[in-house]
Amino acid sequence: MAYFCPGRVRSCRDGCVMSLNIKLLRAMKVAGITCNANTAWIFKLIYEFWGFCVNGTDDLRSPGGVARVSGYLSASAGFESGSTVLLASGSDGQTTLGMPVFSLASSSVFSASHVGKWLVTWKSGSASTDDSIYPIIKYNNPSSIEVDTFTGGTPAGHDSPPSMTDRTGINYRVVDVAAAATLPGIVDGSYMVLQCDSAQDVNPGQAMSQFKLTIRYDSYYGTYSIITLQLSPSGSWNGSTFVGESYPESTYQTQPQYGFDLFQSVQGEGRVTLLSDRCFLIMQSSGPYNNWNGNLFQVEIPTRLYPQANDPNPICGILMMGNKNLPIYDPISGRGYYMNQWMFPSPYDATVRVWRVLAKTPTGSYPSDWRCGGSIYNINTWRWPNTFYNPILNKFLTSDTVLCLGGVPGQFSLARARLRSLRMISSGYPRFLRVGDPGDYWIHVGNGVLWPWDNALVHHHLMFWGF
Repeated sequence: MAYFCPGRVRSCRDGCVMSLNIKLLRAMKVAGITCNANTAWIFKLIYEFWGFCVNGTDDLRSPGGVARVSGYLSASAGFESGSTVLLASGSDGQTTLGMPVFSLASSSVFSASHVGKWLVTWKSGSASTDDSIYPIIKYNNPSSIEVDTFTGGTPAGHDSPPSMTDRTGINYRVVDVAAAATLPGIVDGSYMVLQCDSAQDVNPGQAMSQFKLTIRYDSYYGTYSIITLQLSPSGSWNGSTFVGESYPESTYQTQPQYGFDLFQSVQGEGRVTLLSDRCFLIMQSSGPYNNWNGNLFQVEIPTRLYPQANDPNPICGILMMGNKNLPIYDPISGRGYYMNQWMFPSPYDATVRVWRVLAKTPTGSYPSDWRCGGSIYNINTWRWPNTFYNPILNKFLTSDTVLCLGGVPGQFSLARARLRSLRMISSGYPRFLRVGDPGDYWIHVGNGVLWPWDNALVHHHLMFWGF
């Protein structure tokens, strides 16, 4: 356990192997597209964000963080950098602290037609959260545009909205995400194989583990509108298959009777949030249609707790569809699916078992239905939240989380790995409460779940249309 409070300096918590160098894409707006295209929209955002903002080199066309063979992507021709998709690129970008202007030092490639498109920015090896994707909102001249800094950016102070910082030599791509999403050729089985190049920085000796995101047909909508997840601990993709691994393609769904269109875009609009470092990726999407149109997947290299010989390449993930208020417990069954549906491949057989999350709590115990973080974390009254708050120090008590497996004969594990991108706090606190200290900030996204954050003050819900 650790105490956190905004503005108080503290070192990395005990036992931390690799600090989080997060990048963020906050509630990117998606509008006016069909069910098929919105899945491709998310694919394109992930491709640009993971491949360039998080893992980008100085190559303006080839993404980082992908399987290093041809065949890491199966999508429409031109999806990556076709002439209607990649509209401009360069490496002479520059920004000024507090200004929404992105300018060029030596080139003139912008045009008025770029308004309404998206600017992808990054510097190789940078730790700045300025590395993100921004809607282009104004054309100034061929060397200058203005962007909406809410989706990325860096907070200037403790209670500041995100904005740009002083930077030069920025790599950039002007991309038409909507054009990529509506290209012909996105079909059942289109996929991306992404790779965690820095897995050894989390766990010494770990292979560059991979995960495959696949678009699949949804019978409810009759469209290619769901995403499935396949994990490869050894990172064995050869261009067409995972060699020597047979872990299944998985999807876990909370409410199948409502279908799984990622936005239920019959209403024509959605929001996508991405949080990531080089060894984890969180995607959350939501739309305005009803209570069942939110979706989430989360993949990460957790911190290994077993000896390397027993667990050489841990990688885990969860995929939830059917509720825009994720991550929360399912309101019909009352079970905390986010806390008990983590997929974790076994190093001893080709089985992906379902693991649960454990968190320390100063009171209470493990409940039988395993709501998020345990009953104490899930009580929305101020009786228990006060237990987690020290008003004298102005600090909150939070807990690391570990993955456990119980109830499976011959497979019991109290704590196989520690999740790096998930902590717990009492759920009685408001959603989007920010806690932490410089370099270790978190945000409460609901029901006691904390995700990594940069302490930016956002002006609307991170999970748009959620409660």
